[in-house]
Amino acid sequence: MTAAVILTEIHPACHKTNTVPHILQELEPYFQEKILISNQPSLYLPFVKNQARILVPFYKGADPLSSLHTSLSLAVSDEVWLLHESKGFSGIHTFKEMKKTKEYFQTQGILYQEESKTCFTNSLFDKSVLSVLQKQLSENNKDTAKFLRQINYVFFHEQKKKSL
Repeated sequence: MTAAVILTEIHPACHKTNTVPHILQELEPYFQEKILISNQPSLYLPFVKNQARILVPFYKGADPLSSLHTSLSLAVSDEVWLLHESKGFSGIHTFKEMKKTKEYFQTQGILYQEESKTCFTNSLFDKSVLSVLQKQLSENNKDTAKFLRQINYVFFHEQKKKSL
């Protein structure tokens, strides 16, 4: 089972909490476990209610590693798919393709690559990376490249459909 995890980023001038209920509604048919990671959970509580668990990252200032650590530590599911409120739900087809790729290559993670830019949004990781994360974050090391060098992962490039 996979948990869908929505990462948030509050900017005082730009409140985007209204996108989260829409994303949760889209996720509902596909994911039993939904988690929202936020440094300001009280802003989301009125919108989220009981649709998802709201968690605060353990390690401050260490995102995205801290958010990944928190979600993997507290998820009931064996793996998490990271989404971001500003990018929305990319669709179940993307998740299913990533899941197939992860199973085919038997990796600990699938790192999403968007236009030659690597990001944790839309990436899929299993709990086997948790010990690496815990050790690195406890040493106050926020280097995502170091984390990635220590785990087994592959890149996922979503194929753009060509119009006829």
